[in-house]
Amino acid sequence: LAKMHSIKKSKLASLLGSSSLIPTDVTFEVRDEDDTVHVFKAHKYYLALVSDVFETKFFGPMKETKETMVVEETTSQAFGTMIDYVYDKDSRWEGKNVMELFEIANAADYYDVSGMMEKVTEVVAKVPINLATVVYLASIAELFSTMFNDVSQILLDKCASFLFQTLLTHVLDFSGLFSPQHASTALRLHNMMLEMPKPCTNCRQSQDTLPVPQDVHPGCIVRHPELAEWKVTSSDGEGNVSLS
Repeated sequence: LAKMHSIKKSKLASLLGSSSLIPTDVTFEVRDEDDTVHVFKAHKYYLALVSDVFETKFFGPMKETKETMVVEETTSQAFGTMIDYVYDKDSRWEGKNVMELFEIANAADYYDVSGMMEKVTEVVAKVPINLATVVYLASIAELFSTMFNDVSQILLDKCASFLFQTLLTHVLDFSGLFSPQHASTALRLHNMMLEMPKPCTNCRQSQDTLPVPQDVHPGCIVRHPELAEWKVTSSDGEGNVSLS
């Protein structure tokens, strides 16, 4: 959407309002699984500016001349979010579940809307996780890993990190975290945790003598009477470290 940076967001959002003096010139119809048809209106020239796919569809050699277009291979939720994003309307990202976010990723990828995949990735990275949902969310990430590897990996890493941090302070019955159909996903999370660096046994421990303990890792916090509290930025494993 950088191409349209000179237009105020409020102006863009108002273009789809009933009081706008600039008429829409294309209508999209999206049929959901329950056969409900949802209608979205837009402006061809504006869509063409933010999407090469729309540019080709509306103004290429084989341009579409119909005023109403039937949209397939997506949901009304995903397509509507894309239109809202393009026009800088409130897309209500905080209310989207993970499945809906991947549906939006599919629309963003298919229509190649400028900046939208980055927005989806940003939202996925902030998805709340708890013990009741961690394996399920990871299974959704796996489901879409072939299509959207980068976004899926962010969610998988987030799930594995959540479990890793939880296990540092809690004893868990891991088998109680997932249903049988998600057993392979749980195993993958388990293996991902095994590859994560183990916490340093000397983190936040007072040391009376130098050098700094040998088993510290980058990112560890070391507390020393002469050094106060410092973060380890590098370590050679022999007590020679860089601190910040």
